Amino acid sequence: MKQRTFYIPDGVWDIGALEEWLSHMARHGWRYREQRGKRALFEKGEPLVCRVRLEPVLERTTRKAERDGLYADMGWLRWGTLYDHAVYVCSD
Repeated sequence: MKQRTFYIPDGVWDIGALEEWLSHMARHGWRYREQRGKRALFEKGEPLVCRVRLEPVLERTTRKAERDGLYADMGWLRWGTLYDHAVYVCSD
């Protein structure tokens, strides 16, 4: 599959804007995979209309498998981590 990096928008404090940016990229067929410094790696696929949620991650106190299981039960998939947030996606 084709992969490409894009600069992450400046505005880490604006979680809503980052969520909208990731869902915008998904609508254009770019699926978030991982962060590489100030860039994000995306993989090209079919366009996807979805909602994105960024959930703060504190690795010392958070039980990742339990949290991912709860989100999966509600229909959300984990795409990776962006800064200190887990990226969850749910198709509309």
